[in-house]
Amino acid sequence: MQELRRRSAGPHTGDVRGRRALLGLATLVVLATGCRGASDAKTKQVVHAAPSVKKGRLVLVGGRLGADQKAVYDAILRGRAGSGPVCVLPTASGAPTSAMEDAQAALDHSGGAGTATTIFLADEDAVRATDPQIVREIERCSGFFFTSGRALRLASLLAPGGDTTLALRAILDRYRRGAVVAATGEAVSALGRIMIAGGTSQSAFADGVTDVGDADGLFLSPGLGLFEHAILDTRLFARGRVGRLLVAVLATDSLPVGLGLDEQTALVVDGDDAQVVGRSGVVVLDARKAVKDGPYFGRGVRASLLGAGDRIDLRTLTVSVGAGKHSLSGRGAFPRIRDPFGPWGFLHAVSGLAASPRTAAQFTAQGVRLQIRESDGFSAASADTTGVAGEPAGLSAGPFLVDLLPVGR
Repeated sequence: MQELRRRSAGPHTGDVRGRRALLGLATLVVLATGCRGASDAKTKQVVHAAPSVKKGRLVLVGGRLGADQKAVYDAILRGRAGSGPVCVLPTASGAPTSAMEDAQAALDHSGGAGTATTIFLADEDAVRATDPQIVREIERCSGFFFTSGRALRLASLLAPGGDTTLALRAILDRYRRGAVVAATGEAVSALGRIMIAGGTSQSAFADGVTDVGDADGLFLSPGLGLFEHAILDTRLFARGRVGRLLVAVLATDSLPVGLGLDEQTALVVDGDDAQVVGRSGVVVLDARKAVKDGPYFGRGVRASLLGAGDRIDLRTLTVSVGAGKHSLSGRGAFPRIRDPFGPWGFLHAVSGLAASPRTAAQFTAQGVRLQIRESDGFSAASADTTGVAGEPAGLSAGPFLVDLLPVGR
């Protein structure tokens, strides 16, 4: 059972364990329930998974990473292995030239001139992913930074048709030898073994999950497999994506755990330990014990909100609240929320539970019903300052239970 409280009072716990298989040498078959284009309710997908060996650091950024976010850039630079540059790969971007220039300038601003360089690997030069010369360029990198863009573009170029290119093999080799791998925005999703490649919360509610790129619904596809613990999503509060992540974890039997990162926020992963850095938060969704109501809906998804300074053990989902936070009083007024699936709506709902006497809230929006309620051991804490969207900075809250149901149930 999870229990969120101050570090001195003990953590909250669960027991998720990632499956591991050798990337490029073996594949892991996972089941995504109810995908369009499938001959039955379960569609097989071949998904690469990261090797079970010592690895470097992952820095997963939820988007809108500004040059002034020193803590995030410091986390990247401290994860370097060797004396080479951090290599920027604008592969996911539809405007790779400007993306690489911005990222390189920001890294140089943080670490000094020459900190970063660029390996130009984009759609218009995709053949480079299979060129032996690319290996020599990658081998000198102390780390890698994937710019934002489209997750599917990144995965398709580095692993077309599920095949591991020379470029991906070289990046994974450097990662296994300790190099940091950072990504921001939608590129983060591609680093998981199951990737959210497209779709909105509303399309997920209306049409469910699909494994066909041009179909309606939430598009799930094999990712690159560097992060095996959960399905990853980004810009979670800012773009109202919690609904689609809920559908993803409820629909995917083999990986029913999700991590949703908001903008200007990073999850810094060292082995099985991860820490939240930045201005907003990370939501953990655990549907392993949820009661399903059809292929995409269910009751009792266990959830927590993590703020800056909080840590999570990715094997067990144990959360430790960062030092220096104070308990919220529970005396405030619950906010008026029109759509919990719209921008900032879910954050306001969780914050409202944390700061008001209410212990549950129910909403009807976008053709579905959402209920969130405090679970046993619920507690909340925050810093004394104001964070994103007017909510307390570093807000930690949980555990709470989430029900996602069609209207009328």
